[in-house]
Amino acid sequence: MPPQEPSNLGSAFPPTQWTELLIPIRERGPEAEAALEKLCRAYWGPLYEYARRRGIDHHDAEEVTQEFIVTLLRRDDLAKVRREHGRFRVFLMISLRHFLINRHERATAQKRGGHGELLPFDEEANTGPAEPDPAAREFDRRWAWQLIETALRQLEQEFDAASRREWYSDLKGFLTDDQPSIPRVALAAKHGTGVNAIDVAIHRLRKRYGVVLRQLVAQTVTTPAEVNDELRYLTNIIGR
Repeated sequence: MPPQEPSNLGSAFPPTQWTELLIPIRERGPEAEAALEKLCRAYWGPLYEYARRRGIDHHDAEEVTQEFIVTLLRRDDLAKVRREHGRFRVFLMISLRHFLINRHERATAQKRGGHGELLPFDEEANTGPAEPDPAAREFDRRWAWQLIETALRQLEQEFDAASRREWYSDLKGFLTDDQPSIPRVALAAKHGTGVNAIDVAIHRLRKRYGVVLRQLVAQTVTTPAEVNDELRYLTNIIGR
């Protein structure tokens, strides 16, 4: 029997733009801590990878990433961000780049006997670097893969909730692999259904995957009109 679409599709992770997540942070409301935790958990990986690509070793990169997030929250830089400042990934990447520069300058000043000073975040830096930056490209690539991984986890949770985990395990290869490990004919035989039913199930899964991915991207831009451009960019950078 072919899988039915899980009845809870779309209910587990309602789309929330990052600008909306920042509202309780700015207002220091009761949901501020949860919003901060969600933002930091979602974007720790790309930040860590950016630090690694800037020549920082594994242990120090972990420490730097954690220090950056703590500093960002302590200085209320997130509360200063507005919708017009653009994509959230750009804000984080440029903020981290400035943080690393400041950190290096402080360390150099201390060696000379000075104390160094943490410079304020330059809001105009949200336009991004003028020249191509290999570390920035890797940050974007890791960001794109993390969005994909998050989308796949959400799909798995939805199928789990509908008691269809086995179906998801059998079909997910058609989302990410050019040659899935289990052919459609074998899947049809395994589940006692026809190949046409398998094709319908694959189509539904791909359609749902596209919806989930768009929702995740929508959380990281400022207007719905930017979603298609961001999807094209992230798809392109993964393919490089």
